Amino acid sequence: MDDRPIPPRRNKRTLAEATPRRLSADELQSMMLDVDIPDSQIRPYLQLDLASSRAFGPVVRVDPSTITESVEESAFALAQLNSIARWRRHRVYRRRIENWSGPVAVSEGDSWFQFPFLLDDVIDVLGIDYPIFSLGAAGDLLSEMVQQDELVGAIKAENPDIVFLSGGGNDLLGGGRLVNYLRRYREGRPASEYTRSTFDTLLNQTLEEYGTVFEAALSAGAPRIVCHAYDNAIPDGGRWLGRPFAALGIVDQPLQRRIIAHLIDRFHLGLSELSRRQGFAGRIVVADARDAVGEKDWWDELHPNDAGFARVAAAIKQSIAEADETETPIFHTAAALPIALARSDAMAFADHDEAVLIAELGRRVKLMGGSPEIAGLMNVEVTITEDEGLFDPFYQIGRRILRRLHRELHDLMCGTGEDDVADRKKLADAFGLGEAAVTAAIASVLVGSLGVAPYVAPVVAAILYKRGVKPTIAEVCVIWGEALEA
Repeated sequence: MDDRPIPPRRNKRTLAEATPRRLSADELQSMMLDVDIPDSQIRPYLQLDLASSRAFGPVVRVDPSTITESVEESAFALAQLNSIARWRRHRVYRRRIENWSGPVAVSEGDSWFQFPFLLDDVIDVLGIDYPIFSLGAAGDLLSEMVQQDELVGAIKAENPDIVFLSGGGNDLLGGGRLVNYLRRYREGRPASEYTRSTFDTLLNQTLEEYGTVFEAALSAGAPRIVCHAYDNAIPDGGRWLGRPFAALGIVDQPLQRRIIAHLIDRFHLGLSELSRRQGFAGRIVVADARDAVGEKDWWDELHPNDAGFARVAAAIKQSIAEADETETPIFHTAAALPIALARSDAMAFADHDEAVLIAELGRRVKLMGGSPEIAGLMNVEVTITEDEGLFDPFYQIGRRILRRLHRELHDLMCGTGEDDVADRKKLADAFGLGEAAVTAAIASVLVGSLGVAPYVAPVVAAILYKRGVKPTIAEVCVIWGEALEA
């Protein structure tokens, strides 16, 4: 059999895209590190590394014909372009949430959620509506998502309104696994009877790992999780589907498609049943992506093209809308305001001296006294300077306000009151996740439990963090208490 890789069914390029202006490696690297340059402008200089790619794990490399030096001599010889794609997403997310008051999301998944550079995947489309902190990595297995445990940390740090999850495709189809759990061709055998008991074992294992991810994410504070079971892929003789089928003597394409549809149906049914389990019901949404892509919008055997991914994203959005009709809506902009505020302003004041922040706090409190309608507004700008004549009066006001809030938050965080258990846990969980997570948690508790106006909460949170937050909550409470006594 011919072992040469089958090239993907890529969209036709225009003449300009097919022959881009050649760049030096440094010029291309500068483009990649500039998040204002969209992926679509970088795309013509890259290509899929067929030899290194896995099912649901595409690897991207520089197209050597588009740069002026050889790839081996360039800075991209060992470059991890998949990692650069993820870094770009994170930078865009951080920039976008700076002045964002609406819902945000966290995503974890395989190449349907993170197809580096070459395609506009599901998260690219969903990200048009709101910021998404993406943990996706092409090729990730569900077991790797469990072991890495990135999702739990991201949920605690970002306080998302929703979590998007894509996984299982690599577990079920990666490495040509079809040959391991399908029977050989037999004339007249229905598509539903081609699966062996090994498929049942693998599917159950995949669903168990999904359950582990669900439990961890919900325990970390995810309000709701949306996942999917892919669409009915179309085998075309490639190494992931077509070749394993051929090895089993299954060469009739309509039969191949019916078998794939049966596997996807089993996966979708299994996820749907899992989502109704006690503790998951109403909190897990399984989007139905079957038949979303269509006949012609596949990029290769396993991935839709841009238009196909857009249809999958539309199916996911539709599932959210349908869930909101029967359950508590996923997004509550008003209720999410403290979290969104904390998140967007968490690091905005990190570069300012404490004295400036105290005076800014006083200025904001004074301003609210004259214009109470601004209490709920969000503002990350520090306008006070030590050169102003009003600095000292504002500073004194800020000190008085800070003294009261300092003690109230200490009592809530380090006390033993049963009414404060949830807030105490939120603060404790944030420790160890970095300054942004702790500051965000403090600001959110100030607004939600102590009634502090969103306009001033992030300033207070930044000051309190600067006053000696330590790695463990126990150390914090001891030091904090001593400081209050002094």
